[in-house]
Amino acid sequence: MATTLTQGWELTKRAKDGIFLVTFFDADGKRKRLSTGARSEREAYAKAPQIVAGKTAKQIAKVELVTKADPEIVQPVMTMNDIFDHCEKTVWRNHRAMHTLKSNVRILRRICGYDLVTEMHYMRLEEIQDQLFKLGGRKGKKRAAPGTVKRKMDTLSKALSTATRMQGPDKKPILFAKPPMPSLVVNNLQDRVLTDAEIAAIFKVIEARHLAQPGANWKRFGYFVRFLLDTACRKGEALMVEDSWIEERPDGMVFIHWPQYLPGVVGPDGQPVHTTKNGQPKSLPASKAIKDMLPFLRMNAVNGRLFPQHKSTMDLKWIEVRKAVKKTGMNIDDVKFHTLRHTKITALVKAGKELPKVSKFAGHSNIGITMKRYAHLSPNDLAGLVD
Repeated sequence: MATTLTQGWELTKRAKDGIFLVTFFDADGKRKRLSTGARSEREAYAKAPQIVAGKTAKQIAKVELVTKADPEIVQPVMTMNDIFDHCEKTVWRNHRAMHTLKSNVRILRRICGYDLVTEMHYMRLEEIQDQLFKLGGRKGKKRAAPGTVKRKMDTLSKALSTATRMQGPDKKPILFAKPPMPSLVVNNLQDRVLTDAEIAAIFKVIEARHLAQPGANWKRFGYFVRFLLDTACRKGEALMVEDSWIEERPDGMVFIHWPQYLPGVVGPDGQPVHTTKNGQPKSLPASKAIKDMLPFLRMNAVNGRLFPQHKSTMDLKWIEVRKAVKKTGMNIDDVKFHTLRHTKITALVKAGKELPKVSKFAGHSNIGITMKRYAHLSPNDLAGLVD
């Protein structure tokens, strides 16, 4: 017999032993048929959704065994979903990147949410890491980037660490020791910096585009690129700048102030949206080029925003610029908006500016990040240290 359900799975009864099987398609579109371990149709109906979600009949049976036992004697069996629930309600409640965290947890729940906490051993963690790679990445890539996988594995690692600090009714830890996490090498260092010739070529292309298409906001895009290059801001930080954040002082100095939260805006999680990556307010002095562009930006601001474009619009324009620069004989295919930030900070370090000041300018949470990521010294840079 077969019973087709609206949830997208089907129950069939195996003739030889009367056990109900559940048939469904997994996240990769592969057809699966798994045992519910139940001979009762009612019991099979209750177990089927859990099996489709990733829990095995064996795991369900363990949980049922524990719930029937005396909780004073038997240590309760907890799943990773239980740990994620606890973390979200307590230790992660005020996480600074809540939207990213929830996205990571949502994906981890799909992969290992019904795994028993006590069965999260090294080999299982390797399987989870491999599954995260297979989920694919942005722009249709078949495998996710190492950095993307590492962020999710870091979330899982923190959840397991929390489990070692949680106690059951018998006052014993839910997890006695966190298993070792699989190694994952991620090279996030942006070594690429723009040369003066490349920078000149970029602005030359933007100017040509502006003359050819005066109504396509190329002038404002050029100002956006200059703003990134002079402030070392991240793309998102620049796109949210408002006119009210600009302070013009009597002595002629102009400062840009990023508040801690974007005024009047909340994210999908209902929490205020930070304006900077480290969640802290920051202030930067404006260069002469930025001061000169302010009248135009203010005149063309939308709802107070100096750069009222969507990030995808900026990305498309940047792709056009790279293609045009390539036609001049310079290949900047590997250059991203973040390269502008890296170029500025590296220039400050090579110019001998004090690292604490450079770190504050970059908006890093500590000077160690600045030293690790941006203090790249070539043999020529060290030449002045010897007689």
